[in-house]
Amino acid sequence: MDIKWSNIQPLIRIEADLIRAFRRRDESDRKRFINHQGRRLPFDEIISRPLEPNKQISGALYLAYSPNSFLTVDRIILDRQNQKYKRARRIINYLNSRTGQIGSAVLIELLKIENGAEFSKHKLIPTIDRVFFNGRGISAGEINEAISRMFRKTMNDFFAVEGKRFIRKNFVVGIKNLPVNEYYPLVKPNIDQSVNQFIYTLKKS
Repeated sequence: MDIKWSNIQPLIRIEADLIRAFRRRDESDRKRFINHQGRRLPFDEIISRPLEPNKQISGALYLAYSPNSFLTVDRIILDRQNQKYKRARRIINYLNSRTGQIGSAVLIELLKIENGAEFSKHKLIPTIDRVFFNGRGISAGEINEAISRMFRKTMNDFFAVEGKRFIRKNFVVGIKNLPVNEYYPLVKPNIDQSVNQFIYTLKKS
């Protein structure tokens, strides 16, 4: 797999899928196939250019996504001492759970923010609620806690806030698109293999 740089369109397509899935959660046709504007995403897409093309990549996020089912996140960090990439424990956001929905929505929105952009949680929280949940009983406090956890612990190797500015570290993002309603334990070996391939590609880049 060659690393290819492109834009954030794959993220926008995932966002659209998440919005549809969350709003259909209580409807009888929730298992209906949801496509990406009539086409599948490529098997793997790298969607985020490093901040400085000539600077070493500091790490990567690898997302495996099955519409209506789950969004997994593998965090891959460069250990600068021995110049090896280490993988942190996988995050599994199940999309039929409240925490999984909130975590997925927050992550997608943070990934879309450019480095150095003005950042305000007070503006981001109502935006996430309006775009993803549309008043479905998700509280501002729950969204706020998810954002805080991202910066404090979960994604602190990738995101930060300095003053009023959003800091995006020098990392890349990979996406593995899976069919709708996949059962995570069954596809876990497939995801593991793809992540290992992805790390191998990072080493060679």
